[in-house]
Amino acid sequence: FHGIVSQGMLCSEEELGLSRKAEGIMVLPPQTALTDPLPAVLGLDAPVLVLELTPNRADCFGMLGVAREVAALTGCPLRLPEMTVTEEAGRRIQEFIEVELLDPGLCPRYTGRVFFDLKVGESPLWLKTRLLAAGMRPVNNVVDLTNYVMWELNQPLHAFDLDRLAGKKILVRRAKDGEHLVTLDGVERILTPQDLVIADAEKAQGIAGVMGGEASEVAPETRTVFLESAYFSPVNTRRTAKNLGINSEAALRFGKGLDPESPPAALDRMAHLLAKLGAGRTAAGVIDLYPRPVPARQVRMRAERVNSLLGLDLEPGYMAEILRRLNFGVSQEKTGVF
Repeated sequence: FHGIVSQGMLCSEEELGLSRKAEGIMVLPPQTALTDPLPAVLGLDAPVLVLELTPNRADCFGMLGVAREVAALTGCPLRLPEMTVTEEAGRRIQEFIEVELLDPGLCPRYTGRVFFDLKVGESPLWLKTRLLAAGMRPVNNVVDLTNYVMWELNQPLHAFDLDRLAGKKILVRRAKDGEHLVTLDGVERILTPQDLVIADAEKAQGIAGVMGGEASEVAPETRTVFLESAYFSPVNTRRTAKNLGINSEAALRFGKGLDPESPPAALDRMAHLLAKLGAGRTAAGVIDLYPRPVPARQVRMRAERVNSLLGLDLEPGYMAEILRRLNFGVSQEKTGVF
């Protein structure tokens, strides 16, 4: 410019695609060498695992499911994420929110936690780079953590700004015929009674398992959130997402069918990470509405039949070991029968 050679330019996080907004240029760590490649500095040069999953392997939409497979293949022990939770004993969750599950057929299990004294802001660089590697754009530390936990545990989460919920109440119900809701993508949706919604005392605030509503999204001024972690009917979620033309990460996972035992663990993981970032405190207690618990399934299998189907010649003991590595309980009745 004006006869001076320019070897580059200074960029903001917004220009680099690392955040939605930025006040000025991005400031790198003081120890960064001038010749370091930017992807290496930001941690964007790490390997990314790309899987082409068959419809029956929805468990591998999360890193924990992939790790379980690797553990079974290699014999290495499965290492679970840290989920230690520090609750504020003086602030019970019942002081913040009341939840009613009005349609257990479409939502067999609904759980939630409350986080308060939040400091909503930019996520740390490690969190942003992980989400960018997964193809998701960072929003803020609270929303980013919900997405991070989803990619870890394969359990979608949704955070509601509790101060924007009328009556401090959550109702899991069917939509009213013709009910309107503006979703997070800014589009107004017209719902039908076949759609399940998450509503407050006055109106719908989110489409269950598909997308949250714009009116209760987490913003910089948010100080208290109700975090939802649930198990929604796969068939109904697929139908709603298809009818509304929404292809969200949550709808993809709920539509395939998730583990109804996973929701509480995802809440604890979120609470642990939020505390690790110093971004908020956790109210004591968990909302867990599970009126008809799904019993654990017992499957009887014969080693001879398995080998016949697979075209292999595996020993019964090796089959049992693989199942144990996958965290299944194994009871061997007699040789070759489980």
